[in-house]
Amino acid sequence: MLIDNGINNESSNFKITFPNATVIKICYSTYSWPVIARTMIEKAMASTIEEQLTVDNWDTTDPWARREKYFLYLRDHPFRHAWQSKSKIVMEDTELDIGELYDEYDNCYSSINGFAKTEDFYDLWKEWRKANARYIDPVKTASNILSLVLAKNSEDLTHITDVWTQAVVYYYIWVWYNIEVPHNDYSNWFTNTADIVKMLKEHGVGIDSN
Repeated sequence: MLIDNGINNESSNFKITFPNATVIKICYSTYSWPVIARTMIEKAMASTIEEQLTVDNWDTTDPWARREKYFLYLRDHPFRHAWQSKSKIVMEDTELDIGELYDEYDNCYSSINGFAKTEDFYDLWKEWRKANARYIDPVKTASNILSLVLAKNSEDLTHITDVWTQAVVYYYIWVWYNIEVPHNDYSNWFTNTADIVKMLKEHGVGIDSN
């Protein structure tokens, strides 16, 4: 049975009715938060990031301004910590990070089957993954870019023109290295991963794992 745990933690009432049920709570981490952040606006609020994260008071709608606005939303929104895993504290509930569902099918399958045995559902997963690509792909892109930066591999980034995806990359840089990309100095999007390496070195950050 699928229930929306919601803000009020309705699963506690569910357990009263079905005391022997296994409750699997879908959580998110600092890394999977951008997936939830955009889903929250577009699905829960039936709106868009352009409508909700406006830059009107900045007297510009240039990409750099929207990129900064989106980054600040990702960095500062209180819900970034709202439904993160508490498994180290609350052991009676089984938790599944949303990041385990969208990475690869095999990972998703094994994670779910750790709690409940299921038949193969690749076709369903593939359909779900495609339908939610607009939320998932920016996180996958950001993760891949930071991996390239870590390895100091040079790769062109000019094809990444979506401002939300660019903001997610900025957010990942902040998460990995605790460095906020200077929005004035980097009003133009990075042209290459080498630009990110250079920026980090200029701010005294060594390129090593987080």
